[in-house]
Amino acid sequence: MTRITSWLGNSPPATDAFDRPFDIAIVIVTILRPGLLRAVRSVYAQDFEGRVQILIGIDRPEGDPGILDVLLRECPENMTLCILDPGYSTGANKGGLYSSYAGGAT
Repeated sequence: MTRITSWLGNSPPATDAFDRPFDIAIVIVTILRPGLLRAVRSVYAQDFEGRVQILIGIDRPEGDPGILDVLLRECPENMTLCILDPGYSTGANKGGLYSSYAGGAT
């Protein structure tokens, strides 16, 4: 099952979250290792007032999915956190089509 979540800052999903262009987009592919918290929090800590879109693509969750709830709660107001979880791995070693160990098409 594919899960796509999008929140603007700490508020519930907003209808205008994607109506205006973003100034910066950041894409992170993950298997939900604990280091994801540190990586996304480093983006949150940047001194930038423009609009930032962060896309987290999950290839195959091996870590704690609760990390995502923490990151959604901590998301600053000028940032939108989008989570894409197709529900399967795209890596060939896990039945997918791409040769990368952790997937390659997320």
